[in-house]
Amino acid sequence: MQLYTSSLCPFAHRVRLVLAEKGLEMPQVEVDPRQKRVPALEVDGRELMESAVISEYLDEIFVEPALMPRPPLLRAAARQWIHFADERLYPHTRGLLYAATESERPRLRTEIREDLRIMEAHLASQPGRYWMGDDFTLVDATFFPWFEQRCAIEAFRGFVWPEVFVALEQWRARVAARPAVSAISKPQDFYLNTYGAMAVAREIR
Repeated sequence: MQLYTSSLCPFAHRVRLVLAEKGLEMPQVEVDPRQKRVPALEVDGRELMESAVISEYLDEIFVEPALMPRPPLLRAAARQWIHFADERLYPHTRGLLYAATESERPRLRTEIREDLRIMEAHLASQPGRYWMGDDFTLVDATFFPWFEQRCAIEAFRGFVWPEVFVALEQWRARVAARPAVSAISKPQDFYLNTYGAMAVAREIR
């Protein structure tokens, strides 16, 4: 197996978190996402695409520790949250960071805050330490890269973190403190410097 990845891609970060949590090592090739779609997992001459698909594949073939709930209803709920991230939170954020004109940015910031409000409500009513309870799952691995890169939309797009979202911030701190997560994390300066260079080069407006 070989993983094609990119340091700025939150979807590739998700897959790297899965590998780290499972204690798996494999060759990782850093590529320019403008040249090749990432993440991509090469398996026996085939390429698997889409971070959600790759993450579940890895969880199925490397069964311990399990990163999806066992009960079918909870597994379905986990997939709903992953879909929420992939269809709402990340597209809104990408739109704000890369494509939005000045006039579009207030709407996108509002949409992100609404996404976060829904997430906060879930965590505030969740008695466990992580998104689906007391066990770290693919849902945690899905959402966490957004929080690691949050500084970019704060620095370059005027996004202000709502201080009332206490449960989200507590969850973020718990996930960040996990050894596997901290082992592959990057400091805020990495994202600020990299996105800052892109802004100078007008790769983000």
